[in-house]
Amino acid sequence: MQVAVVQCGLKKVSLINLRSAEQQQVIQLPITLKGLNVGEKYIAFWDEHQVALYEIVSATTASLQMQPATSFACSVSCAAVYQQGVCCIEADKLNFRTFQGTVKQTISMPEMEGDPMMLDINGSWMCVTNSNGFIRIYDLSAR
Repeated sequence: MQVAVVQCGLKKVSLINLRSAEQQQVIQLPITLKGLNVGEKYIAFWDEHQVALYEIVSATTASLQMQPATSFACSVSCAAVYQQGVCCIEADKLNFRTFQGTVKQTISMPEMEGDPMMLDINGSWMCVTNSNGFIRIYDLSAR
């Protein structure tokens, strides 16, 4: 599914079908957005205190929708959806969480690299940038 999500307000996003630009849906969110990440079937939204996951639903080719899936309390600076989980930057570490918020794995960065600042997932590869200018690449298919 090829979709884009555009933030159009503090609590509002527009879900756009890239195959048919006239197919879009504006959604009012219950949180003030700090960030968002579009995964294969889910979109993660977060603010200072929680991560909310929405499922992308396409009942027919003429209908594109997004529905709330789950949310959990978590203070993140960045997050990305991967398969049935969410990778979250929380203070000085990366936490891999289930959609219910349970921590499955934690990765701490070496002190000389600094704290993780940003992350992005493309396919099964995750790139993490650190505060001291280091970049780490992880193969998530090997987890």
